[in-house]
Amino acid sequence: MKTKIILVILVLGGLAAGLYWLQPGAGNPSKPDSVPKAVLKTVKTGMPVEMVKSAVTTPASAAPAPAGTKLNLAEVPETVRGILDTAGDAWQRQQAVRALSAGLTAAELAPVMEFLRERHAEDETQVGHVLKNDLMDALVAQQTPQASLAELFTGIYQNPDQNTVIRDYAIQHLSTLSERLGESPAGWGTDQVAAQRRQIRDALWEAAADSQSSIAGTALIGLTRLSESDADVDRGRLGQSALKLAGSEATQSAARITALQVCARLQVTQALPLLAQVAENGTDVPLRLSAIGALGLMGGRVEAGLLRRISEAGDERLAPVAAVALRRIQEREGRL
Repeated sequence: MKTKIILVILVLGGLAAGLYWLQPGAGNPSKPDSVPKAVLKTVKTGMPVEMVKSAVTTPASAAPAPAGTKLNLAEVPETVRGILDTAGDAWQRQQAVRALSAGLTAAELAPVMEFLRERHAEDETQVGHVLKNDLMDALVAQQTPQASLAELFTGIYQNPDQNTVIRDYAIQHLSTLSERLGESPAGWGTDQVAAQRRQIRDALWEAAADSQSSIAGTALIGLTRLSESDADVDRGRLGQSALKLAGSEATQSAARITALQVCARLQVTQALPLLAQVAENGTDVPLRLSAIGALGLMGGRVEAGLLRRISEAGDERLAPVAAVALRRIQEREGRL
């Protein structure tokens, strides 16, 4: 728990340098027994970091995991067989995933998708998290994504027997898949793209309503990104959903942190009293940091006074972020 709090604080401290959203699949592979930096790709979107994955996610569900894959590996094409063999060397499997072609055949894709549907013992570990995340990356990156990919990711999210981290990854990949479909990939017709993107939106809205899980925060971020290019994502509804999650103390902590930031991103002015209250009187430091950063994005002269008090109070955890947030308001409003 201490590790999680420290990492969240460091993440929110990144507000001082700019707000980022982390996505999987970039950089050179890291050894499975190290912090999975390679799983995370920094994308400058103006959004905060909420999804620091394997190291900061909620615990896996309590359902027992099977010992290994149910696939008949003898029938799996050699190009993907080693990746799906849970008895194989983890480091070699990770390297092999990242070397996969963007033009996999149907015979290669089918067992990969079946492997993702199954829950394995390694899914309870960082090794399993990284591997399945990278496999989802590879599926989205195909030159012609499979027509059943949105259904696959939705099914993984909706299956409570799946590991929570992997369900979270599935929601993240739904939003990246929607963005990919917006590029009109080869082999997809206009009606097919529209139907798939509608299915993805429905799944993201469902996930965003799950206040008991960090997955809600992932879904909020995905919907916010999509709203910038997809007119069918109702930004008013999104803002109200974020405000509802942010205002409820029953909302899971990571999701609430993200919801505060989404309110700021969407300029939900009704959230200002809540942001001020949490920033000044909240008992959870990561949540206070999120509220302080959000005030910097949407506050005005009134909120500047609050931020000045926090920055001058000397709390080494809060003061640096409050000072940056104050400067943001000063730049917008003129020197105060």
